[in-house]
Amino acid sequence: MASAFQSCLALLQLQVYRETLELQPNVDEKGIDDEADFQQAEDLSKGAILKATLNEGSGEVPATNDLVFLHLRIGKGNSYLTSTRPEDGGQGHPQPFILGKSKNLLKGLELAVRGYAYQHRTWVLDIPPGLRKGDTIHAEVELVEVVPGRTVRAVLAAEDTFKVTEQAGRDFETPRAPYKVKLHLRASTPSSDDRPLGASQTYFTMQSLDAALHSMVRGERSIVTCPHEAASGGTLVPDPDASGSGRAEFAIELLDFTQVRDLTGSGELVKTIMQQGEGVFPVDCPVEDSLIQAHWRVRRQGTGEAWVFDTRSAGDAQRPIEFDTGMATVPDAVDMAGVTEGDTLEFEVELVHFERDQIREDTTTAGRLTVASKWKDQGNMLFKRELLKLAKAKYLKASKVVERIVDYADDQTYEQSQTLQASRARGDFVSCYLNLALCATKQREAAEAIHYCNKALEVDPACAKALFRRAAALALVGEYASAREDLQAAVNIDASLEPDAKRETARLASQEKAQAAKQRKGFGRFFK
Repeated sequence: MASAFQSCLALLQLQVYRETLELQPNVDEKGIDDEADFQQAEDLSKGAILKATLNEGSGEVPATNDLVFLHLRIGKGNSYLTSTRPEDGGQGHPQPFILGKSKNLLKGLELAVRGYAYQHRTWVLDIPPGLRKGDTIHAEVELVEVVPGRTVRAVLAAEDTFKVTEQAGRDFETPRAPYKVKLHLRASTPSSDDRPLGASQTYFTMQSLDAALHSMVRGERSIVTCPHEAASGGTLVPDPDASGSGRAEFAIELLDFTQVRDLTGSGELVKTIMQQGEGVFPVDCPVEDSLIQAHWRVRRQGTGEAWVFDTRSAGDAQRPIEFDTGMATVPDAVDMAGVTEGDTLEFEVELVHFERDQIREDTTTAGRLTVASKWKDQGNMLFKRELLKLAKAKYLKASKVVERIVDYADDQTYEQSQTLQASRARGDFVSCYLNLALCATKQREAAEAIHYCNKALEVDPACAKALFRRAAALALVGEYASAREDLQAAVNIDASLEPDAKRETARLASQEKAQAAKQRKGFGRFFK
């Protein structure tokens, strides 16, 4: 028996050992990079790469992140495996690589190129991965051009499409698909001259153009080089000749662009800017709670029909409509004659004026209280219309404003006028959270409602209404005993609530009885 137990224990230990080996360690990527650099330095010291200079170059040598154009001959033994030279059957076009980033540049060649200057030509011997120990390949490399890394960016995940910025833009916003652009474009295939970037014989692209534009700003001028496959399939210009260099090149100057925004994320509401407004996005735009003045008109999309409603129908002298955002309202006098259910509509809107963020504009306590009171009143209007989500947003904004005043007042000694303002802020704070609790209870969000009641009780522990509403929220989660305690506490504070408390207590008893019966019925199925 002891022998069998020991065998079983040994088997378990072996299984644990095996499972331990399969665990994936939390590896420090920096350590991997350091180890690779150390191994690389050791290989170089052992002669893994041998270099013989055929022609000295001139000028600065390239560094990591620089874009380099290279003529290459790569061979094994007495034959070439590949070459860019026309005399070897190549296309005669230098190939671009970003040092330290291009995945398709042999490591040995990359290390050698770091010491090159313009038109430096070298013979390199390297032992690449995948060959047997002792096998060698030879590569003849000529550095044709270097572009500083500070102006270079890879714009596709494959890291074979490069953008070189010739002139920086004047803005910070970049186009986000879908968009409309206004640009100058010159498309070409690279020449076989010594200086390929910017030389051309006209032609060109699409996928690469999109990727490049996503990284550009207004006023920027850049040159992009990419493989033929990334330059094909568009309708703006013809596909490049597949028998050419294998790469295409285009110069772009982004004059302007218009963002086309999907405002809902589902394609149901898409906005296109027809005319740029004044100011800087998003600083000079209306916030959620702003008083807006605007002209607008509407018709069925894509029909070209007359507008069925237009605020300018009485001429340009017609006053713009005025409304508050975040209130789920539209102007009254909207005649939608000719529009039927299910029609897709096209709106044209001109923003004439809007109120700045009043909290930023008026930093006085009195001003902030006025704005908070306005938002609370708007929340009450939305609550009456059963727009609970919008109502909660208004109450939350108002509560945050008065909460800062309350917190500050607790740490300060105020004069009488300021004390009155602090008292008003506390009242508004409690009122906002009581209303938030009522909204949450109607939405059957019990935990949220309890939280809001607790916030109100922190400022006013003797608030009977907060206890009453917390009792209703506790009942939603079956905490009937705690709910009854809150109801009794509310009556102890405000005796006028006793009739309401009795009705609520009776409702709780009925609800508790019904729940108990339901539970008995459910458990009964298990004991049949």
